[in-house]
Amino acid sequence: MTSITERYDIIITGTGAGGGTLAHHLAPTGKKILVLERGDFLEREQDNWNPQEVYQKFSIYPSYRFGTDPKTFILALNCRTHDVENLYVLDSSLFPSNSGTNPTLTIMANALRIGDCIAERLK
Repeated sequence: MTSITERYDIIITGTGAGGGTLAHHLAPTGKKILVLERGDFLEREQDNWNPQEVYQKFSIYPSYRFGTDPKTFILALNCRTHDVENLYVLDSSLFPSNSGTNPTLTIMANALRIGDCIAERLK
């Protein structure tokens, strides 16, 4: 097994609407960015092509709650987790419920907003 000896300023997991937008937004900062992607998300089985089955298996809105009290809320108001200083959540899991519309633009806008916060912290 190969060990990673390089250091990175930013590690982004996932290149969806949030991760891809964040990587693109932070690239001009000159910081070392590592982007990790899992690859194929769904196994090739019959149930994965039925929207109802997929929704039951992989709920896209687990609803991480925002707030200032770390005992009650997972995320601080800036999408950073309370217990890990440099861990931010930028995907649809920060939404309280399914809005009934495509959330992609909102995820991207939030990634840009949090990207500005991260870039400022790294100065």
